[in-house]
Amino acid sequence: MDPRLDCAILRPMESDGDHFLAYYLTQTDADAELLKSRRRGQVNGPNDTVDSTATALHFVRDYETVKIEQEVPNEFVLVLDDGNQASTSEGTRQRGAYYKNIERKIALKKKRVNKYEVAYTDKWDIVQLSYTEMQADEQRERTETLAQVRDPGFWAEALAERQQRVEGRTDAIMDDIMGGDVDLDLDADAD
Repeated sequence: MDPRLDCAILRPMESDGDHFLAYYLTQTDADAELLKSRRRGQVNGPNDTVDSTATALHFVRDYETVKIEQEVPNEFVLVLDDGNQASTSEGTRQRGAYYKNIERKIALKKKRVNKYEVAYTDKWDIVQLSYTEMQADEQRERTETLAQVRDPGFWAEALAERQQRVEGRTDAIMDDIMGGDVDLDLDADAD
């Protein structure tokens, strides 16, 4: 397998109402490996932070998207992890099977080059990719998303918390009504 594939970027594009994806890859396998090590936070720069040197990803081709209409209720991505992976910012992942439901599927097919088509003005030949430290809200969003994969009880807990908040609000409203703090004129529509 080409080691550059998991470093690819698919950039959403539009030209004359036509929606498609521009596909970018690193030039060499070594560039891909360097990008992966930066992604894992293993390449340090000055002041012991993640190296922010940019990696160039070069345009390869455009792809058309074709939505697959069938439902995907029982399809998921499964990762079997032996627990020996390099540690991440959240710590070393435990040995186990991790899964994520697939919500929709889209097929990609090479976009034909039409010599009469006007070239789209937003085309980039090279994308420079670099890393910066995550802001607090970005870190929180990432942690919540990772929880979906790592903690099978995540959604049950989130739903229970939301239900408690709703019940608490309902109880407060009922207390206000029963305590006389809210004036209900039930005969207003009868006039």
